[in-house]
Amino acid sequence: MTLYTLRKSQTNNGLAKRYYLKIPQRHSRMRSRESKPRGTFGADCIALGTTKYFEAIYGPYEEKPFYWCCSVDLHPKSRGDVTLRSSNPYDPPIIDPKYFSHPEDMENIVAGLKKCKEFGESEPLKNIGSKLFTTVYPGCEDVVDDDDKYFRCMARSIVVTLNHQTGTAKMGNPRDPTTVVDPKLR
Repeated sequence: MTLYTLRKSQTNNGLAKRYYLKIPQRHSRMRSRESKPRGTFGADCIALGTTKYFEAIYGPYEEKPFYWCCSVDLHPKSRGDVTLRSSNPYDPPIIDPKYFSHPEDMENIVAGLKKCKEFGESEPLKNIGSKLFTTVYPGCEDVVDDDDKYFRCMARSIVVTLNHQTGTAKMGNPRDPTTVVDPKLR
């Protein structure tokens, strides 16, 4: 189990505060170029976000140690779309991941969140002072007393992609109908 500490950066040009998870030194393998924010914190941080949403959820835990239990669907059945925005190759594509478009994906996440709650309320963790977060996810206040509904609401509120979208295009002879580009990338 890893304990994290939540930190808040200085305002970025006065626009927004940004939260970071302070990663313990022994977990250096978790660091990457993407996790090296400029400013207050160094390479041992992961950026969380800049919105009022994060303030509502994580604000009360600033500078306090905590652990995270996440529910991740490693094999989602939902399928999204990638479409060209225009014929301009420099325009970014339109990516619609269509999260939770297959109902089984939501059920898997909810089951995982229930397991996280079970871990957090277990005697061994209670014995070391473990407590569940008391903050309520914004927009889920009316279902906080129903775990199924609350975890569904929570899941829709905090979807995070843990992969990097990539693709391949076959290179080959321009006369081959299965190739996409020739050896000169045309």
